[in-house]
Amino acid sequence: GNAETPQIVLDSQGNAHLVWADAGAIVYSQCNEDGCLEPEIVSASPSLTCATDVTTHTAPAITINPDDRLMLVWETDTGVLPMLTWMAGDSPATAVAECVPVDSSLTAVRQPRVSSAKDGRFGLVFTSGLDADSTVSSAVFTTGWSDFVQLGNGRYPEIVFGDENKAHAIWCGD
Repeated sequence: GNAETPQIVLDSQGNAHLVWADAGAIVYSQCNEDGCLEPEIVSASPSLTCATDVTTHTAPAITINPDDRLMLVWETDTGVLPMLTWMAGDSPATAVAECVPVDSSLTAVRQPRVSSAKDGRFGLVFTSGLDADSTVSSAVFTTGWSDFVQLGNGRYPEIVFGDENKAHAIWCGD
């Protein structure tokens, strides 16, 4: 295939949760010492009504919190960021599916990255705008998204939570 941008996380039972982009779709599989489940295309979820105009899904980002809840966010050709959340023991077919509520005035929304905190929250960073004028923004998800905060100009952001559940972000700037 044309697999690219793979990501992997481990749940508390030692199962590996894998995602990657392949031919314009986001693919998921789960593996343990007995082998792997058949890969499934998760970007085709009928629950993703916010992403019906999307033709290309790419650049998946996945994380898992201490409660074994997974969050998967990815980039699209239309600038929406689809998101799935589900428990590690369940199939992504049971996932809560929605699009990250990014400000509609933002253009070229891409490069999503996610992380989880020890208290169960999820953090997201992404870029918007054209390369020369990209802006990095962030938000935190508990039971819904916090207000988005513009962090600065740049691209290729990453986010991580420290021991005190504080989010830390880094990105490349000019």
